Amino acid sequence: MNVIREKIAEGVYFSHIKTDKYKSGRLIVNLVSSVTKDNVTKRSILAAVLRQSPRSFESFSELNIELSSLYGASLYSDTAKIGDNYVLTLGSSFLNDTALPKGVSVTNRIAEIMAGVIFNPKIENGAFKDDILAVEKENLREAIMSEINDKRRYAVRRAIETYFGEDGYAIPTDGYAEDLDEINGENLYKEYKELLKTAAVEIIYDGSLSPDEIKKLFAEGFSKIENRAPISAENKAAPKKEKTVVREKSDVKQAKEVMLFICPNAGTPVLKVMSALYGGTPFSFLFKEVREKQSLCYYCSSSYVRSKNMMIVESGVDNAKTEKAENEIINQFENLKKGTFTDSDLENTKQYLKSLCKTVEDAPSTYLDRYLSDMILKTEGLEKEAEKIDKVTREDVISAAKETTLVGIYSLGNFDNE
Repeated sequence: MNVIREKIAEGVYFSHIKTDKYKSGRLIVNLVSSVTKDNVTKRSILAAVLRQSPRSFESFSELNIELSSLYGASLYSDTAKIGDNYVLTLGSSFLNDTALPKGVSVTNRIAEIMAGVIFNPKIENGAFKDDILAVEKENLREAIMSEINDKRRYAVRRAIETYFGEDGYAIPTDGYAEDLDEINGENLYKEYKELLKTAAVEIIYDGSLSPDEIKKLFAEGFSKIENRAPISAENKAAPKKEKTVVREKSDVKQAKEVMLFICPNAGTPVLKVMSALYGGTPFSFLFKEVREKQSLCYYCSSSYVRSKNMMIVESGVDNAKTEKAENEIINQFENLKKGTFTDSDLENTKQYLKSLCKTVEDAPSTYLDRYLSDMILKTEGLEKEAEKIDKVTREDVISAAKETTLVGIYSLGNFDNE
């Protein structure tokens, strides 16, 4: 794909992705910033409040009616963590002009609506409206509680919190339920103004129409913000410290085990192959030996986190088998270090990863997510990554595995049953 990225204002970059691959277009504004425990909950709820609050519409229903008239366009918001950076996203999906009747265009109108959402929200007496905020606070409370009730997600979060401690990476994306009652329209508006002043901005446009009017609209909007001083977080590698082991008791039928491994600076392609060979495919060590052959886990897999040069192993285990499963997971990594895998295992793993690189481009959402991640982390694109994956050798994998260290174990289970 042809991508043109240019600076259009202080700390504001605009990327135009030129492709005929998709019928739908997207315009996405990403506000990238550092985050603290004190402001993360406000940032999380702000994304939802902004989506519902453009001043140019009397109500959210009126906004939806116009979006529907624009051939079913959608407006959405989201938050995410990319390494140590917190990303508040406001975006729209719409039909490309090439897919519409001749002479019909919706792109510039979508851009105007988006600009209204970001620069001109509904504010009364220096505060966001209480009725909108009240609804979104309850929605966020439910989202936070749903993560706690999803024990697999909760276990990963707790493992990261336990190992990373006060590091920004440990701050949950949705924030904290206990902070919601302290948020009001006034302090949320102050947070909004602070975010616009300090966030680095990545605008991504994937559409067929010339981007000139869109660039002008957002360049003017961000240039009008007084005292803009963008500061994004510096992405730090995971710290290497003494191994943490935490056993948290919970009345669950299936224990959750999470292990954290710190990897060497061997490069993303090598470490992706290592992780996938270990537990990222249906023919990996963990799947074949721990899950299938020995039936120690309901699920057991590994994944590589490139922003932290870290590998995470997740497993669901009978409470009575947690110790045995844990030992066998570690034992299988020792086998990986010894090189007890065939050339066919290695080749199949590389082919599997290369096919994943190709499928990322099949949907605009996954491709644009990956593009944004590359911009923030300053990493190579998919094409170069696939080329380097193809060149990974047996010796590369073994060397990386030998330098990889188990640094954290978190277990959630009813350990009285062991």
